[in-house]
Amino acid sequence: MSRELMKALAPLARRIRLAAARAVLKGIADGGKLQTAQVALLEGEARDDVERFQNFGFTSVPRAGAEGVFISLNGSRDQGVLVAVDDRRSRLAGLQPGEAAMHNADRTAVVLVKADGSIEVTAAVAVTVTAPVVRVIGNLEVTGNIVASGSVSDGVGSVQSMRDAYNNHGGHHLPGDNPDTVM
Repeated sequence: MSRELMKALAPLARRIRLAAARAVLKGIADGGKLQTAQVALLEGEARDDVERFQNFGFTSVPRAGAEGVFISLNGSRDQGVLVAVDDRRSRLAGLQPGEAAMHNADRTAVVLVKADGSIEVTAAVAVTVTAPVVRVIGNLEVTGNIVASGSVSDGVGSVQSMRDAYNNHGGHHLPGDNPDTVM
């Protein structure tokens, strides 16, 4: 290749080499319509107000030190976007093929969609569901205590009405039991 051709292609080659880079997250702002990040790229190279694109319906605020992929739009480092961010310090490892998970930084809250079609929810503190109606189709298996407030009903009667009927019988018989029946 001639020297003149190499010289002419050098700016294009540089733009191609700089089109994508590994980025280390230094900080993130979550107040706008898109997050913006401060990232470190090549040694001594930093960029501020880099837009971070996330998958629709999923959002997160990664910690400083997480790593991402920085894409230079039109080959210009001044027009970069962050398209993927991962954090090897807290990645949930050991999933099976076909499984997916959402988790927090220290993995104390995890939603694991398993390959067999089941879902496991693990929380170190609590799981809160806010909805006007929560329906369970099939069985509900609970290990531990159930704490309920408000009206708890099976559609026939409330738990409170069953408790009142039990208490009115002196606590010895369940509602519907005949106290004169000898076993």
